[in-house]
Amino acid sequence: MMIEEWKAVPDFEGLYEVSSCGRVRGLKRGKILIPTPDQRGRVCVFLCRNCKKYTFRISVLVARAFIGPKPEKMGVCHNDGNHSNNHVSNLRYGTQKDNMDDRERHGNTSRGVGHPTAKLNPDKVRKIRELRGVKNTRELAEMFGVRKQSIDAIYNGISWRHVT
Repeated sequence: MMIEEWKAVPDFEGLYEVSSCGRVRGLKRGKILIPTPDQRGRVCVFLCRNCKKYTFRISVLVARAFIGPKPEKMGVCHNDGNHSNNHVSNLRYGTQKDNMDDRERHGNTSRGVGHPTAKLNPDKVRKIRELRGVKNTRELAEMFGVRKQSIDAIYNGISWRHVT
C-alpha cells in the first residue's frame, strides 16, 4: 500500500498542494480540485493566484513537485501510456522522441485508418503500390481522392510503411 505524500505546488506555495498520487488540493478551503480533461484527454486543473486563473496538466504539477524542475527541451512522459495515471512512479521527464517511442510501444499512435483524417486503408495502399508504374502519380491521386504528395509519401515509405 502506497502512502500519499503532499507537497506544495511550485510557484503556488501556500495556495495549493499536489500529491504523489496525482491529486491537487486548495489550501484555502482544504478541498480536492476536480480535474477536467483537455482536448487531448490529459487531466488538468485550474489554479488561481492574484485573481488570475492558470491551467495546468496534473502530470506537470506532480513532476515539478516530486521529480524537480523540467530540464530544457523535455516534457513529462507517462511510463504506462495512460495520461490519467499521474502517480509520481508513472512519470518521468523525457524528450519528444521518448514520448513518441512510448506512444508506439503502448499502441497510442494514430496512424493509418486510426488517424482521424485518413482517406485510405491498407487495401487501397496495397492497390496504389500495385499500380505504381501503370498509372502516374496524378492519376492515382485522383483515383483515390488524395493529393499527389500522399502517393509520393506512400512510394517513399514516409506514410503507411506499416502496411506490407
